[in-house]
Amino acid sequence: MAEVKGFAAADQALARQAFCLARLERFAEAGATYARLATMFPQSTLASEAILSAGRCYYRADDADAARRWLERAMQLPGEPAAEAAHWLCRLLLKKGQPADAAQIAAKARSAASTSPFAAQLALDEADALLELPDKQPQALERYVRFAREFPQHELTAQALYHAAYAALRLKRYDEAVQHAQAVESRDAKHPLAADAGYVAAEALVQLGRYDAAAAKLRTLVERFPAHPERSNWRLRLGLVAYLQKDYTRTLATLGPLVDELKDRSQRAEALFVIGACHLLRGAPELAVKALTDSLQADPRWRQADEARLLLARAEAKRGQRDKAMSHLQRLIDEFPQSSVLDEALFRLGELYEAHGARDKARETFLQVTQRFASSTFAPYAWYALASDHLRHQEFEQAAAAFTSLLSQFKGHALAAESLFGRAICRRQMQDLRGAIADLDALLASDISPRRRSDARYERAL
Repeated sequence: MAEVKGFAAADQALARQAFCLARLERFAEAGATYARLATMFPQSTLASEAILSAGRCYYRADDADAARRWLERAMQLPGEPAAEAAHWLCRLLLKKGQPADAAQIAAKARSAASTSPFAAQLALDEADALLELPDKQPQALERYVRFAREFPQHELTAQALYHAAYAALRLKRYDEAVQHAQAVESRDAKHPLAADAGYVAAEALVQLGRYDAAAAKLRTLVERFPAHPERSNWRLRLGLVAYLQKDYTRTLATLGPLVDELKDRSQRAEALFVIGACHLLRGAPELAVKALTDSLQADPRWRQADEARLLLARAEAKRGQRDKAMSHLQRLIDEFPQSSVLDEALFRLGELYEAHGARDKARETFLQVTQRFASSTFAPYAWYALASDHLRHQEFEQAAAAFTSLLSQFKGHALAAESLFGRAICRRQMQDLRGAIADLDALLASDISPRRRSDARYERAL
């Protein structure tokens, strides 16, 4: 009927046609039909709704350009359509990765539509947009909390509380994350976000070091939501919590049966990584090698693949396979140049070179640690290794310099006493007797073992 020339109710016919197309989820066609109505019959009483519906349907059809064009037009309409259009435009901008624009539109539209039913939705849109802006995340958290306070009975309040919990977790405000997540669960235990909120609470509890509470939360999630798509991840985290508690027996009992059930490659790699770490810590390097090798085969590039490679090298070294250990360390260094464990990898490679009698390579590697990672926890050990090597080869000046670097850069370190003693020996050999006595006096004034105290007194007498 919409195509019949002169048909008086053509606008209504187009509206019905567009409505049916939308119900059939043929959103692109529905959007085009609504747009046609608005264009052909701008004076129709249905025109305003058609403009808004065109933007809404194009949004659902993922036609971003057409959706934005019609939604921006709808925002110029008087009354309720403008607020709803602003909401859909905010969601579109968030999908397109333009949170700053979305936040600006939501704030402006919300102030202009304070009494609209969409005012609450726009408040949530603004908070969602702020959450995507790193420097605005504290404001996002505040907006979510305010939403829950201002709209306590709103259907979106549980969602706001969940996002508040998630935002607090991202901001490392873990106590607040637990509080907001528990508010979701206590509000409606059957809410679609209750399980996700429970997981956020568990993660926050882990970060707070409240491992028993985290484990209890994870066990509850596993039991209450047997069909949840994240259930395998919860079981994986349950094993990790046991690992963090240094309960390696329970870790293996939790993760061992889970490995073959995991379909996600990175999850399988993580489970095998933790299993391998447990075996290494329990003094079973052969089992550690197998698990860690399987981890890297499951996913060679998962987020902790560099750490898995490092542990594999340590396990190979433990069972006397130095060449394999060195190969794994070199591969880690080559494949993960930005790794957070690169300092440790270089230090342990230096140790293996030293044990192999490759003095030049060992010194070069230890120097890399001291130069590239000067503030690393492994830097003082690298300085001590260099100093000890020079001392063994009676290179007293170089040894004294290395001991001095350690003592000056890492005051109060556990190696300070041994470094003072070593430098005293070097200074005596270099005929710097005042310096040697000063080091030994400082050593004797510190808390050292009876044997080292006796050595220091003997050295001082010399």
